[in-house]
Amino acid sequence: MPEQNRKKPGTNNSASANQWTFWKVRHLREVPLNYPRLVCIVGVAHHKRVNLMPASWNSPISFQPPIYGVAIAPERFTFSLLQKAKCFSISFFPWTERERVHLWGSLSGKTTNKLQISGETIQWGKWLPVPLPNHAYLSFECTLIGQHPYGDHWWIVGQIEGARFLQNLTTHREPPFLPNLNNFQPLLYFGRGIYTTFDKKKTIQVARPWNQQQQPTPPEPSPPKTSSAS
Repeated sequence: MPEQNRKKPGTNNSASANQWTFWKVRHLREVPLNYPRLVCIVGVAHHKRVNLMPASWNSPISFQPPIYGVAIAPERFTFSLLQKAKCFSISFFPWTERERVHLWGSLSGKTTNKLQISGETIQWGKWLPVPLPNHAYLSFECTLIGQHPYGDHWWIVGQIEGARFLQNLTTHREPPFLPNLNNFQPLLYFGRGIYTTFDKKKTIQVARPWNQQQQPTPPEPSPPKTSSAS
């Protein structure tokens, strides 16, 4: 049962203040306010089996060495395929490919050829034998370096060996390859089949944190005093 804010000393409980709700979370789907999330596609191949699976629980872990992580439920076909392959790809798709991505998340690769049913084509990795979907604007080739169960998912960790990306989506020809916001629309997932992307008109670069702007310049230290005693 939610607990509404109670009046406490030093707090603002006026009508204009935020009305907070405290909730004992037993299932993460009860409070899905940590969305939207950037969708990635996990690609795995073993022998003649190729599978692509959307995953919104994903994150970079380390700059150097470059390491990426993704959460996968053990009952997924992708998980069992990954145990044999020991390598995988992480790919990111534009907003325009939302229906294709949603289709992959609605079917199991155990009984369905997702490439054939969606009309997707792949290129094989340059560094690893992993599938790189051709409708993705960015793909990482990852070697499996760790995995651990947390609750009902496993956290899969891969070291990025290389990347493939569309050159026209970046403003630079050398690192860092920053995105060109004029034609960059990443696919974001809200859950329950709802997708969105960001609004370029509401994208802004903040020069400095506000607290740094308000801090005065510290005074120069005074020279040490010298003693007159000999």
